[in-house]
Amino acid sequence: MSFSQVFVVPGIQEYFQAASRIAAQYAMRRHHGLRHDLPMGRAPDDPSTIHSQADKDTFMTHATTRKPLSIIAIPIAALLLAACAGAPKPVPAPETVQKPAAPAAAAAAEKPKAAAPVAPVLSEAQRDQLDKVLGMKISNAFLRKTIEEAKPNLAEFLGRNACINDGNGSVLDTLAAPGVSFPASGYNAPMAAMASHDQKTCVGVTSLQKITAITIRHLRLETVYQSSSGEHLTVRHELQKQPDGEWLFLR
Repeated sequence: MSFSQVFVVPGIQEYFQAASRIAAQYAMRRHHGLRHDLPMGRAPDDPSTIHSQADKDTFMTHATTRKPLSIIAIPIAALLLAACAGAPKPVPAPETVQKPAAPAAAAAAEKPKAAAPVAPVLSEAQRDQLDKVLGMKISNAFLRKTIEEAKPNLAEFLGRNACINDGNGSVLDTLAAPGVSFPASGYNAPMAAMASHDQKTCVGVTSLQKITAITIRHLRLETVYQSSSGEHLTVRHELQKQPDGEWLFLR
């Protein structure tokens, strides 16, 4: 505690004022040659005040002895120390300790996320083969015209379907008829049935067959998919013509 802090301690000002008054009184008596144990106004240094042997002894003692100022300084220091001892000590502000991250949380933060599987795309050769399949000759004029109208969406749908390797059929939803959706998981894509096929590549589309017009707005056909290992899978698809003339898939 600093000296300036002493004066904000409750009661210390009264202590110090009392000590100051005692020191001032003692200094005044010293100045006038008065004993501190005699009443004010009687000077033992004055021979005229000697009336008895006791006063004479007191005069001689006072003439040869002078008590230093430290006599009064000691009680003052004692008062100050007592006040400081009773003063409340400032409490240091608590230090902010940053706790280390838990091992599990730190490991989770540092662990890189597994990369999502990359869906393959048709190779250039597979794309050329699909174009040939869709450009096959069809003797029936109505069916030939219907396939020609549906060709853009047929090519896109069959190409996507041939490349699904994670069971996510939702990639086909943009080509689905109103009210139809393909499952985001567990979708039975052609590749799922071909155990020997390399899942990093698409299967091929080798032919369309059994093209049937159920109505003038409802088309059914079968598509043959082939794996790189020679496995074949035939899948039935159905399309519906929309009011705007676009053909979308029912299955």
